[in-house]
Amino acid sequence: MRIDNLAIPFKRIAEMTTSIQDLIDAMCAVTTQLGFHHFAIANHLDVTLTQSAIRLHNYPALWAEHYDQKGMVYIDPVLLRSHLTRDGFAWSDMDRLAPMTQIDREVITASREHGIGEGFTVPAHLPGEPGTCTFVNNTGEPIPPAIQVLAHIAGIAGFTAARRLWPGRMQKDLRVRPVLTRQQIVITQLIAKGLSDKQIARVLKISKETATGHVKDIYLRYGVNKRSSLIYLAGRDGYLI
Repeated sequence: MRIDNLAIPFKRIAEMTTSIQDLIDAMCAVTTQLGFHHFAIANHLDVTLTQSAIRLHNYPALWAEHYDQKGMVYIDPVLLRSHLTRDGFAWSDMDRLAPMTQIDREVITASREHGIGEGFTVPAHLPGEPGTCTFVNNTGEPIPPAIQVLAHIAGIAGFTAARRLWPGRMQKDLRVRPVLTRQQIVITQLIAKGLSDKQIARVLKISKETATGHVKDIYLRYGVNKRSSLIYLAGRDGYLI
């Protein structure tokens, strides 16, 4: 597939769409042209505090319902890893960004049971507004490297258009980013890489008790009590970039 064959569709997405439905139609067309089956555009705002969070996709309805009911946004391995890079990545390569955990594998297994196979995710982070555009194939269908390059271009165009068109996007987000010390930022980044308190202590050459104390303080500042929630919020606040 030649990139010039997609130049007009990309331009239509980024500049010429005038409504959300128009954007959906354009994204569906490009998704098909690239050889994918589904797309999803989202920025990772806390939807309990703002109505401006973008969420646009054509995923199977059963998977979308399952994802919401299980609260997978807080443990989604794709979303969590999107905060660790600015480059697009295939889901089969996620382990190089951060070691896959048992929970990560369970989420991937559940998605495959709903027909969500290999995906390619494009981080589209802006200051204070992390987001992604993802393209997905059915289970067992690989994504050629050349298509990944084109998907990256389409993903940025799609996210840009969604920000331009989404209702209420300019509403103020009432959530204030907690202020972390330099050492707490480093610890948060180590947590995102999957390190335990003991491993963090070894890396920073501090006692395990001191490391645990810092982790508890970070939890307190964010008002969370588990690592997955901290990683999600710290990622959207820019501490993991």
